[in-house]
Amino acid sequence: MPSRNDRKPTVAVIGTGFSGVCAAIKLKKELGIKAQLFEMSEDVGGTWHANTYPGAECDIPSHLYSLSFELNNSKCWTKHYSGQAEIYEYLRHVAKKYNLYENIKFETEIVRAEWKEQQQQWLVQWRNVRDHQQVGSGYYDILFAGLGPLRVPSIPSEFSGFQGPIVHTAKWDSSIDYTNKRVAVIGSGATAVQLIPELRKVASHVYNYQRTPAWISPRDQFFYSRTLKFVFKWLPFLMRLYRFLLFMQHELRYVVFGYYKSAIARYAEKMFKGMMQSRLKRAGRPDLIPALTPDYPMGCKRIAKSELYLEALAKPNVTVNTAGVAEIRGRTLIDKNGKETEVDILILATGFDVQGFTGNLDIYGKNQTILDEKWRQHFPKTYKSVTVNGYPNFFMLLGPSSALGHNSVVTMIEIQVNYAIKCIKHIIRNDLAAIEPKESAQEQFVSNLQKDFDGTVWKGGCRSWYMNDAGEIYGLWSGPITSFWWALPVIGTGFSGICAAIKLKTELNIDSQLFEKSKDVGGAWQANTYPGLECDIPSHLYSFSFEPNASWTQHFSKQTEIQKYLSKVAKKHNLYEKIHFESEMVRAEWIEEKNQWLLEWRDTHNHQETGSGYFDFVFAGLGPLREPKIPKVASQFDGPVVHTSHWDHSIDYTDKRVAIVGSGATAVQLLPALRKVAAHVYSYQRTPAWVTPRDQFKYSSLLKFIFKWVPFVMRIYRFYIFLKQELQYVKVGYHDTLLARIARRSFEKSIANRLTRVGRPDLIPALTPDFPVGCKRITKSEVYLEALAERNVTVIRSTVDSIKGRTLIDKDGNETEVDILVLATGYDVQRFTGNLSVYGRGKMSLVEQWMKYSPRTYKTVTMHGFPNFFLSCGPSSGLGHNSAVSTIEIQVNYAIKCIKHLQRKNLAAIEPKESAQEAFVTKLQKSFEGTAWKGGCSSWYLNDAGEIFGLWSGTIMSFWWALRNPNFGDFMVYKNAE
Repeated sequence: MPSRNDRKPTVAVIGTGFSGVCAAIKLKKELGIKAQLFEMSEDVGGTWHANTYPGAECDIPSHLYSLSFELNNSKCWTKHYSGQAEIYEYLRHVAKKYNLYENIKFETEIVRAEWKEQQQQWLVQWRNVRDHQQVGSGYYDILFAGLGPLRVPSIPSEFSGFQGPIVHTAKWDSSIDYTNKRVAVIGSGATAVQLIPELRKVASHVYNYQRTPAWISPRDQFFYSRTLKFVFKWLPFLMRLYRFLLFMQHELRYVVFGYYKSAIARYAEKMFKGMMQSRLKRAGRPDLIPALTPDYPMGCKRIAKSELYLEALAKPNVTVNTAGVAEIRGRTLIDKNGKETEVDILILATGFDVQGFTGNLDIYGKNQTILDEKWRQHFPKTYKSVTVNGYPNFFMLLGPSSALGHNSVVTMIEIQVNYAIKCIKHIIRNDLAAIEPKESAQEQFVSNLQKDFDGTVWKGGCRSWYMNDAGEIYGLWSGPITSFWWALPVIGTGFSGICAAIKLKTELNIDSQLFEKSKDVGGAWQANTYPGLECDIPSHLYSFSFEPNASWTQHFSKQTEIQKYLSKVAKKHNLYEKIHFESEMVRAEWIEEKNQWLLEWRDTHNHQETGSGYFDFVFAGLGPLREPKIPKVASQFDGPVVHTSHWDHSIDYTDKRVAIVGSGATAVQLLPALRKVAAHVYSYQRTPAWVTPRDQFKYSSLLKFIFKWVPFVMRIYRFYIFLKQELQYVKVGYHDTLLARIARRSFEKSIANRLTRVGRPDLIPALTPDFPVGCKRITKSEVYLEALAERNVTVIRSTVDSIKGRTLIDKDGNETEVDILVLATGYDVQRFTGNLSVYGRGKMSLVEQWMKYSPRTYKTVTMHGFPNFFLSCGPSSGLGHNSAVSTIEIQVNYAIKCIKHLQRKNLAAIEPKESAQEAFVTKLQKSFEGTAWKGGCSSWYLNDAGEIFGLWSGTIMSFWWALRNPNFGDFMVYKNAE
């Protein structure tokens, strides 16, 4: 492909059904590319132009069987399930709207597509369908095959001897008069189900030969009223909502029958069976029940929808034959039981040759390998159902592994086209000639997909077009649509570092080097291992939006589960091979002559310098919960001293007297666990915390199953939790509002009730805070207050003033002798860089700047004087009410946009102007006025001068809005040397 600076890539699209039309529109809208389309017939529409048999309708609701960006709100669908003619007209309307007709070669069949290594292009040859003479050829950089599987009719050879009209439903012959004729219909799939009720109205008799009967479900067919169509036209968001509800309704069908041995599937099958039997009884034909009840699991073959089919089979002029045709003599069909039936017309509702759907088209890849031959010999293999190893710049739409048994394939097509567009963008952005999947990646994808079919209904023992001749499932996707859609230097490997590394790779194709002090990923969730450690944000929200985890075991996850999640994500994205473990970054210095950062690191075991290197960008994903805050008085204790951030598991706490200093989230989790083994626990609290009970619970196997196979449900659940957490800000964000006062009274009542229930109302004054709810982080526990009320726990509302040996003396002069001193005193957030010295322009020290002027950033991500240095989870980005993982993702996306700007403008470096940074800090500080964090308490959000530097002043939504797009007018830029 010529350089992207020379021209846009040329694209050929084969077919003008939903696949071809969608691809052509997206290429034009997303990339400005006018594709050349080729269509065998005389108009667009694909299968909806070709198939015109009586009764042809879609079995997916109209509003779902349409392109998401073209909802048909100008003409509006007339009924819930649209007929062939209406869908065909819809596609014509869309093609005209986007001016596709001028780029389509009609009545033109592509007969050969060959990848030319020398040109790095596809040579495409075509011919006129009327005279079959080759009429043209051309070179194209990219080839889209929007052929679709329902293209080449499957015509069994045993029917060729019939001496009368033979009609395949895919090529309906409207010139034949079926009136008062004896007609044989071969097949029992969706086509036969639609055709027979119409055909039996005119034919004298219809004989339906069925190898196996189909599961039949009645449709909820109805016409849309003029009022509803008016509403959909002028309030399109309601039409989108309606479409979404239809989508979810169909996705949930996978849950119902996807795994046929499940209780839900067995119940659904029993219900379907009963429904079919009732319909045949009502039609007066209970004798047909054995013949028309399938003996395979429901969903193993596509479930057919009709409120007329079973009733039509029960009519006097319809005969059902389940024996199958063994022989044909003239116009007489002889079944396998020897019964002879003479008919006038033979209709084949035998489906399509899905394995040979390329038809007359030979596709030659590298080394002259023909795709059709390769697939017939070795099983059709693709990568992500779109690309194929050995066939560069070739994108397959609705090919192998992409069909569905429960929902709309149009949605699948859109997902595939979007995937292909992203590949082409990558080609253009990186000035590449071609792209194809590695064979190893393709094999892995196929292997995983085939494993996913184990236990599903499609392995339930029936034969269908989903399978090849060897019984392998190659035509189908194994899960719901949402799983298809879901199925892309840094210091630190906690959430921040991992997120940055993944985004750098997926967004910019940059392989970063990661540096981690510890021996594994996880950050704070690797370092902190004290008893009772759990997250106080719900699991499904405390995870990456691009890597949801359907397997969370409980609502609030334990430390071990979060660390395993981060490890799994790092392995999935191949980060381990890029991580320098047990390597502590000790110095980062901006070298102006090079416009790069010189980094120096050392081994954490012997503290000897082990390496250095130059890097264009630095991401500091250190996080604020890194450097433990240890009171000086602790050094006087003549016994084991343990900080919760470095828990010592070698110490035996059994039957020991233990003092816990602190009342924050760590102490709230630790104390209930520790008091179970200790002889006595003394809780030293300068100020008590606001404590609220958690709604902790375990996720059931059923819910985890739904989350795994219908991930859209999991996304909705995550969004619900997100909104619930965001609304906490409305309650407590401003301490002097009516809502805040109501919330405070509720908290006070809850604390009092809990302590009264456990017989310790005397503790209510000591454990009820005198500052606004939210001024310090609200702690969550359903066992902490109850633990404080136990006999082996003493609450001391004072601080440790001095220590003599193992005796703690509080400010009131009370002495308490203990065996172990546990510090739940939090972190030195102002000094979270620890041993890392960061020097910006003019050797400006970051630590000195922050200690002198209070930590200052621009939009929480960049800093004046420190070019190409990006923070995440640093100053001004903490939250008191919601998930920090969301803010990390927003910060990383902001940084990625900055780097894209540098690449696009060919710049060396970027940093915010001092004026912009000061304006941001000033505005942020003003926004804290009236909030709970200015409510008079002391917390880690504040520095020594009482300024709020650790926290964002609003909701996550306001954070996203502030960082949605960088204002590059607020930045200083450094150009590359000529």
